[in-house]
Amino acid sequence: KQSHKAGACLKAWLEDEAWLSTHEEEPKRLALKQLRLLLNQTRIKAGFLQAAQEGLELDAEEFADDPMYSLICAELYVEQNRAEEAVELLAQTIENYPGLIQAYHQIASALTSLGRLEEAAKYSESITSISPSAVVQHVENHGYQADDNELKALRELLHSPLLVAQSRASAGFTLHKALEKRKDYDAAFEVLMEANGLVKETIDFHWKQHRKATQDVIQVFDKNLVARLKGKGLSSERPIFVVGMPRSGTTLTEQIISSHSQVFGAGELGWMTKITGLMKKVVDVEGQPYPFAMADINEFQLKSAGQYYLDKIALLNNDAKHVVDKMPHNFDHVGLIALAFPNAKIIQLDRDPLDNGISNYQQNFANKMGLMGFAFDLEWIGEMINDHDELMRHWKSLFPGRIYTLNYQALVNDPDTIIRELIDFCGLPWESSCLSFYDNKSQVRTASIRQVRQKMYTSSAEKWRRYEQYLGPLQKALERGYVQLNPEELGNHSRGVAPLGLEARTQ
Repeated sequence: KQSHKAGACLKAWLEDEAWLSTHEEEPKRLALKQLRLLLNQTRIKAGFLQAAQEGLELDAEEFADDPMYSLICAELYVEQNRAEEAVELLAQTIENYPGLIQAYHQIASALTSLGRLEEAAKYSESITSISPSAVVQHVENHGYQADDNELKALRELLHSPLLVAQSRASAGFTLHKALEKRKDYDAAFEVLMEANGLVKETIDFHWKQHRKATQDVIQVFDKNLVARLKGKGLSSERPIFVVGMPRSGTTLTEQIISSHSQVFGAGELGWMTKITGLMKKVVDVEGQPYPFAMADINEFQLKSAGQYYLDKIALLNNDAKHVVDKMPHNFDHVGLIALAFPNAKIIQLDRDPLDNGISNYQQNFANKMGLMGFAFDLEWIGEMINDHDELMRHWKSLFPGRIYTLNYQALVNDPDTIIRELIDFCGLPWESSCLSFYDNKSQVRTASIRQVRQKMYTSSAEKWRRYEQYLGPLQKALERGYVQLNPEELGNHSRGVAPLGLEARTQ
């Protein structure tokens, strides 16, 4: 999943065809054709959407009858918040190629992101008839209501020696939620532990890497740095940042705010992380990486970072007065955000840590690489919550009054009052549409994709109590709290070495 490296390889192979010299013309032509498709698909995954669009447009005539070309174009449309166009293209592709199962998966996902759940369910049912393993998608699209035969099929998939770990885990997470619907909580958690264990075997994550990065950020961002750079960023009020632990209500908050006529919801954007990754090259400090480069960044470079971000969000929407970026892990970068955009609104979600913890453990995150790897172990989840809490305490001490803390449970219990406070904090005139956020037709592509299409509900409050007897590792980590790593544990992680974990996330 190192999209940038994959793209570099593909580009190099396309530019130097010597490695194909021993092949005949037709196999060579087909190979180059496939590589061009892969290159543009990789550009999409790496976030280079403009380059992908230009590449696909150049190939449009040659690939007119290639279904894979249509699937990649649809993937691009979704990333560009053009899901309606993706649905139209995929529907035509399915009409031309009724057995192309990937097209059914993509159109079901696109329709779900638009809140068109009944249409999505019809395509998912078609998948089931084509592929037996599609029972996973079928149960998900029916609200995890599963009959005995479907539960049996999910168990068979979970324990199948013929499937890779990720596919088995996917069946396990779905089975867990189906059993939870039946209130068979002991069996549900047993399956959940098995599913998370399967994912853990396939990833490389160490919570101490993020703790090291957190310590570096807190060390560099002090009162002297803030005083030196205060007011030197861009005056733009366009971005609104929603941060917090994943599964804390960030998507719900974005949907509420973007229900306002003056706001565009952009989803989870990776551009702040991209900016931190570029600092080693841009800030001339002997190649020091972020956050150490912040000690030497000047006003021009700070403004340039802000302008880079504004240029990127303008590609998604150039009309709305405000754009919401709800990347949860931007809590790592609140200091940079506050300095680069001294007038931007920053909203932090606060949710009961045990409810937040179990919610993360129950979610089979698509992006298992980088920092999201924490979600597959209860102790790791607790340590990530500790990092989040310590960073937010630090940011609030450095930037008093800049950060609005939105309590998830207060929002659920008294939405009318809290939503009005939220909209007022954003400096927006009141619009009643913000109370009907579930009717918002903007595209949603996160784990909360279904929840935000419903009215406010309280069933997730103290959900952790169903599984209290199993949550020992999470509770112990939370009770331990944030503990700095000593020099021996820090190892080679010192000034001049990139803060592990921060650079791992990509769009």
